[in-house]
Amino acid sequence: MLLVTDLPTFMYCPLQVYARKKLGYVPTKTASMLFGTIAHELVECIVKTGGDVLRLVSAGDDVKSIHKKYVKKYSRSLSSIIVRHKLLMKQTGLALLETYKKARPILSSFALRRATRAFELVQQGANGELLWDAIRERTSSEFSLESSSLGLKGRVDQVEWCDDVPVPIEFKTSVPPKEHAWEHHQIQVVAYAMMLAEKTNGAVSRGVIHYLLHDQERYVFVNPFLQKKVRYLIAQINALLLSNVSPKGCGQCEVCSSWKK
Repeated sequence: MLLVTDLPTFMYCPLQVYARKKLGYVPTKTASMLFGTIAHELVECIVKTGGDVLRLVSAGDDVKSIHKKYVKKYSRSLSSIIVRHKLLMKQTGLALLETYKKARPILSSFALRRATRAFELVQQGANGELLWDAIRERTSSEFSLESSSLGLKGRVDQVEWCDDVPVPIEFKTSVPPKEHAWEHHQIQVVAYAMMLAEKTNGAVSRGVIHYLLHDQERYVFVNPFLQKKVRYLIAQINALLLSNVSPKGCGQCEVCSSWKK
């Protein structure tokens, strides 16, 4: 069974997928890959925690004061995540302080969203555990999916439930395009949308790509063209893995450099 992440990887460099799947190649962890891991762990932590902050929220708090409480908590979480990866950061040349500074706007942005939502709910009379339940019930983090019909499996970064309809959300630390989302990101989130539709036996009409460092959300609407492209890529990868012919690579990645040697 293929991973959903195999699809965007194949679009970038077919040789990477061939080397990993066919030859067991394990890519070296780079600084950018490690920062992406840290950012994803931070977001996952934010989604899953925060109830203790809300217990301290009162009717007299405004958005700014709630935001400060969240920032304080999530800053500690970010520090813990960085310390946990300290050894690997040293190996990849990722500086601790610079990584903290680079990731901090991510937690501040999420803290503001959560603070705004908390303030709205407090004004409606929610408090304590009821307040926390109202906030967290809308999202699921690292949601595992598997589709036998597509032959795919993977974990979508986040699923937000809007009127009982799931919306897959993928977090990226790359630079967003001027408009829309990068095609390989669109393919990834549409694949998750197709799997969610199959799992819930309902229609999933859109997904979201959230470019974390720029705090920009780009909506991706599921359409027949993108669905067809997902199925086409799956077929192409499966055909490649059944063959004994290595494909042409991108010529720019670690796999391609090693292949030339």
